[in-house]
Order: sequence, then structure tokens, then C-alpha cells
Amino acid sequence: MAKLDGLTPTLLTSLPADRRAVEILRAVTSGEDRAFFGNRSNVRLELEQYVWKGREPAAARAYEEAFDWLASHGLVSREPSQSSGDWFFVTDSGWEVVKGDAGLAKIGAAARLSVDLHPRIAARVRSQYLLGEYEAAAFLAMREVEIRVRDLAGAGNDDLGVTLMKEAFKKGGRAC
Repeated sequence: MAKLDGLTPTLLTSLPADRRAVEILRAVTSGEDRAFFGNRSNVRLELEQYVWKGREPAAARAYEEAFDWLASHGLVSREPSQSSGDWFFVTDSGWEVVKGDAGLAKIGAAARLSVDLHPRIAARVRSQYLLGEYEAAAFLAMREVEIRVRDLAGAGNDDLGVTLMKEAFKKGGRAC
């Protein structure tokens, strides 16, 4: 139970769902390796019995909302070896989040990348990003923007970077 001690009603009800979910994930995986997350309801019942010392309806709702957030973002998944659908394990993405805040930032960035991007950018950049090649993804995105601006402005292949952008977007420029 000691690993759940930090999940107080005040903490669970004061944090936004994503941060709350990460705190729950870190608490239940504390000292664990690649093990079951456990039974969703049993974790809440342990909190009520040993940590909260009673029923805390607002905290219980906050816990359930956070757990749903974990599942919907692929950080926990149903354990196939269990007959009940209430058992979960921590996914690879979940372990990445447990190890540091970069995993949570990656989830947010992936959500932002899921919007409609220009086809020239989407085709190459999204796959590079999802492979974890962030620098390459950023470079490719900026390169595609530069190519598109050059095409719209009718500029030559020698026009690059700042010079290209100043010329294309100046007052009366061809890209405006």
C-alpha cells in the first residue's frame, strides 16, 4: 500500500486528468518491472481502504476519469491472459511515460500531429516523428515549407532560407 500513499483525495481532485493519470501510473508501477497494472477496481478499493480511510466520491471519480485517460491514450491495455476485462497491463508507451515527462509530451505532440497537415508535409514528417526522429521531422517540415514558398513565389532554386522568405513575403511579393 505504501506505493499508493501519495494518491490523496486532494491530489487526485486538484490535478488535470492527464497529470493525475501519470501520478496514478507512477504509483502503481513503483518498484515494479513489466507486471500487470492490476485490477482497476481493486486499486481504487485499496485507495479507499488504506490511503483515504473511507469513501471519497470526488476522488473516486477523479481516479476513474484518470484511468479512462490512461486507457484511451494507450498507456494501459486490457490483459489478455485474464478472463475478466478489468485487468490491465502497462504498455510500452506507459512505461515511457513512467520513466519521464518526455513520454507525456510525446503523446501531446502526436495528438497535434494527427490534425490535417498539408499532404507534402504529412507524407514524410508524421512517419519521421512517430519513429522518434524529431530533428529529421522538423528539418523535413521546414524543407517542404521552403519548397512550397519557392513554388508559389516563382523563385529560382538558388533562393533559400531567409532571403527566399523576405523576397516572397515582402509587400507586393509573389507569395502574399
